[in-house]
Amino acid sequence: MFALVAGLAALFGPVVRRYLPDPEIRKRGGVVGAFMYDFVYSVATVTTSAGPLLLLLTIAAAVGNPLYGAVLSLSYAVGRGMPFLLLGLFAGTVGAWLARIGRARRVAEIVSGVAMIALAVYFIQLAQTL
Repeated sequence: MFALVAGLAALFGPVVRRYLPDPEIRKRGGVVGAFMYDFVYSVATVTTSAGPLLLLLTIAAAVGNPLYGAVLSLSYAVGRGMPFLLLGLFAGTVGAWLARIGRARRVAEIVSGVAMIALAVYFIQLAQTL
């Protein structure tokens, strides 16, 4: 059912969006906004990051060297934050690139919407055979 809704949203969302006013943004996020975004992201993804983090802590405890554990934890944190840092550094470049391929965006929306609807139909048929 979610795949069907996502497919319909991909197909008809841009059409509906034309009739809605743009939201007014009064203030940019800044450092506090970036911290809050990362905090919410970390809380939301804690279940997927708990396994690797516990593995790192177990390895550090088995080795018995606190400095080794600190280096492992730091490397894990840098790896988790690197995509956000790169996105922040290259946001202007990526934004300009996306603006140039604006025509292809609608094609990608239609293709992904049709694929999601086809997936939903497949899931519904699969559920009926069970």
